[in-house]
Amino acid sequence: MTEDFLDGKSSGTNACMAKEPLDVIFRVALEDMLRQGGRGTQARVARGATISTSYLNDILRGRTYGAEETRRQIARALGMDYEDLLNHGRKILKLPSAPSGFSHSGSEFTYIPKVKARFTAGGGSFETSSDVVGLYAFRTDFLKAHGQPKDMVLFDVSGDSMEPKIQHGDTVLVDQSQNEIIPGNIYGIGMDDEIVVKRVEKEPGNIVLVSENGAKYPPLRVVINDHSNVRVIGRVIWLGRAF
Repeated sequence: MTEDFLDGKSSGTNACMAKEPLDVIFRVALEDMLRQGGRGTQARVARGATISTSYLNDILRGRTYGAEETRRQIARALGMDYEDLLNHGRKILKLPSAPSGFSHSGSEFTYIPKVKARFTAGGGSFETSSDVVGLYAFRTDFLKAHGQPKDMVLFDVSGDSMEPKIQHGDTVLVDQSQNEIIPGNIYGIGMDDEIVVKRVEKEPGNIVLVSENGAKYPPLRVVINDHSNVRVIGRVIWLGRAF
């Protein structure tokens, strides 16, 4: 890993300047508390917070963050103080429980969530979940130079179709705001019930999914339209590899 990719637990002044992602922390804590509460808890909490169950579900799925007062009402409906609920999320994500050194704007570092989704790079199994498994700090100026930090997410890659450029077990950073195809770039592509990482080229009426390991995986031509089973998830802008 490079110095642009920190684990959020490093010591030193730079590590404590990371922008704390309260939306992720709150959602992780809320998911865990609702899971602990069991059946009927989500409806009970929605009533207690005077919001609809569908709106609470939107928060859980990351479609909306909700106003701070709404989040506080949700915490009260759970029988918790708002800060205690956030600290519960920090504990799950292994973040500091007393974030006095964190900044919410103008930060030198920004946390990006890593989720339990595994891009399938040919021959690998498809695994996906919205669960956040960790938060990793990148330099904010690096992220902004390459896209929209708020739309970025980290995934692990499985399979060998993009070797040697992208190997099995690599972690990729994907900007979901960059879903307009620029030929020659590498994208995460959803196809039915799987997601693949491929270099994408264009032809009239088609896109071509190209594997780096072309001897084993020939190019695949697909159509993208309103009735297509193919969707562009986002552009791969960075990868990390453990040795």
